Amino acid sequence: MTASNSERTELVDAIRRAPGADAPRYRAAEWFEKQGDEASVARAAFIRAQLALSSTRIHDAARAAHGASELRLLKRWAKHWADAHPLLSKVSYRRGFAEYAHVHVRKFLPHRRELFALEPIRDVRVTGYYRPHEELSRAIARCPEWQHVETLRFHHQGPHHEPRAALLHLLESPHLEKLRRLLCTRFQFNADDRRRFERLPLLERIDTLSMPTLDWFPSDPGPWFSEGWETPARWSNLRSLALWDAQPDVLRQWTQLPWWPELRELELWATGDALDVAAETPLASLTSLTLSAGYYRMNDDDSNEGAVLVDSLRESPLTKLDLRGAEGAIAALADTLSSSRWSLESLRLPRLDAALAESIASARATHHLYDLAVGTTTSAALEALASDGAPSLQTLSLSCSGERDGVGAAEPELVARFLRSPMCANLNALGLGVGMLDASVARAIESLEHLSLLSLTAQSEDTSARARVNEHMRDRWYVAPENDEAWPEEPEAMRAYVQRMRAASAPDKIVPLDAYIPRLK
Repeated sequence: MTASNSERTELVDAIRRAPGADAPRYRAAEWFEKQGDEASVARAAFIRAQLALSSTRIHDAARAAHGASELRLLKRWAKHWADAHPLLSKVSYRRGFAEYAHVHVRKFLPHRRELFALEPIRDVRVTGYYRPHEELSRAIARCPEWQHVETLRFHHQGPHHEPRAALLHLLESPHLEKLRRLLCTRFQFNADDRRRFERLPLLERIDTLSMPTLDWFPSDPGPWFSEGWETPARWSNLRSLALWDAQPDVLRQWTQLPWWPELRELELWATGDALDVAAETPLASLTSLTLSAGYYRMNDDDSNEGAVLVDSLRESPLTKLDLRGAEGAIAALADTLSSSRWSLESLRLPRLDAALAESIASARATHHLYDLAVGTTTSAALEALASDGAPSLQTLSLSCSGERDGVGAAEPELVARFLRSPMCANLNALGLGVGMLDASVARAIESLEHLSLLSLTAQSEDTSARARVNEHMRDRWYVAPENDEAWPEEPEAMRAYVQRMRAASAPDKIVPLDAYIPRLK
């Protein structure tokens, strides 16, 4: 190891010992700056930008500038920084350093020491746990580097490629002593594997759990806790829970556990009846609710799925609400916003009408809103959002292109006026779908001083307007329109099409730090 790398490792160790402190990170920034090369100087500036961003109040005027600096430094230097190590191609930077990494199990063993020496990794998503060799899974579990990991995620493998029981070796590793957050996916277990998972000692000390769903092919694992619910009753530290495929009778068992009323974060993939069951037990401390569609249809126009649960939370201190999977729950949301104790920072909705838009623009519950995502927006809703009293956002995703439910596309002049409104003045990231991209919309995008990330789609467009946007975003993150190439039917054409798609999504073509970039769709 060179002297330079040794110094970097010592700095990283200091950050790891005090992850919440700023001083070790500022010292590391000084070290990067002293290296003198352009990439290291940029890394120093990036560390300072992210630290400034983390210490700035949500609606401080300086926050947008810090956010713009952060994103532009990532745009210019992320690929170069990732070249420092094979496992840095998919990472997330937090307060200047890579703390999240997406790792294939077969690459973990040969590269783990250098990875943890270069960056203070605390959050790991592992992939490749499909039929691994027994000796490989045991060797991975023995690695002492797991002692640094606080969040462990298992990557979705796709149909018939879900993680097998070998991952239990890792979950039983004595080195996972700092683990506090476990985020699972669909697992292929038999009944013995299921019982083994239920008895994991780490489940009694973690505070965040995304409960795995069980693939019943090719084995029959039996339902969770078939032998009794005494085991999860001991998970007294749990404060954040995600449940998939939650049926009413099973969800009622969850709600009767002693720690359920103390939950602060809840994500449910469930039917309407199950959501009503969840509303029966007060969640007085809940700060985050996500309702996802999952395998169930929750978007019927005449459905009010989730409405009872959302209404039951009026007195809860919600800061994040995601209803994109429960369209029926937004029917009475305008009234709920005006009478709740919420102080929302993030709101995600499948659609937006004028009444709800007016409530978002004026309600006390959304005064501190900085992240808004909407599937479909009417022209009247866009008018309401453009009012002077609306909150100033940093991240916005919405479609006003009239692509759904017979909603007409907003006129370009209205879209341009909205983009110049107070709500958009400090945007760092924008996902926008419009019916027509013309010069007025392009000029409005150019006027967004701090915009550093743009995803823009249009049903029709003036080529000169698109050229203006392309030029304006040249040195910033820009997601180009999707390729509308027709899906081929002939086998040879299909093979060629798949090869082109794979080439387009090859690792060297994917923007690194993909987990960091806000999801705009």
